[in-house]
Amino acid sequence: MSSVFYQLINPPIRALLRSPCHWLVSSNTLLLEFTGRKSGRALATPISYFLDGQTAHCFTKKSFNW
Repeated sequence: MSSVFYQLINPPIRALLRSPCHWLVSSNTLLLEFTGRKSGRALATPISYFLDGQTAHCFTKKSFNW
């Protein structure tokens, strides 16, 4: 169920984070951009974070194996 939720919510959040209105969510969400290991495609996924001094702690759902 949660994977369907993320498939629905991630595209508009990605668009929002790339827009001038990113301030609406950028206080605790960032866009992690990377190149796919097998496909070589440019990929991006929104992830949550919090700042602890000068360290940013990024997190996703535990079942996502990064």
